[in-house]
Amino acid sequence: MKDLLVVPWQQSAGERPRELRPYLVVVDALDEIEDNGGLTFLQELLKAFSQGHLGGLKFLVTSRPDPELAALCLSLNSDAVCRLYEVPTDTVKADIRKYLGAKLPALQSDQLDNLSRKADGLFICATTAVRYSPA
Repeated sequence: MKDLLVVPWQQSAGERPRELRPYLVVVDALDEIEDNGGLTFLQELLKAFSQGHLGGLKFLVTSRPDPELAALCLSLNSDAVCRLYEVPTDTVKADIRKYLGAKLPALQSDQLDNLSRKADGLFICATTAVRYSPA
């Protein structure tokens, strides 16, 4: 956390205009970090944030439901705001279907439906299919 965010952010402090609006940093799929790394990452991020090392930054962290991540969020007694949302599966599937339709316009509707179903609610599957599809 120190090398990735804290030190570079603090080093750039003198070059940033004071009236600059906060930057938004998006950390997606925290649950996909191996060996409980998502929980460790979030703990370190919250620690750096609460110590005031990341002033001027806002974070949006996404994850599939994970009991340990949820417990950490619910235990916060800091300036951090944690909101836990469960996105309905149908919404995720519809978003994936729409994404695939936009990225793979040559596919027919039934092919898009099949590919969406195989993605099983995981955008990483859909983006991988797009990345490796013939041009």
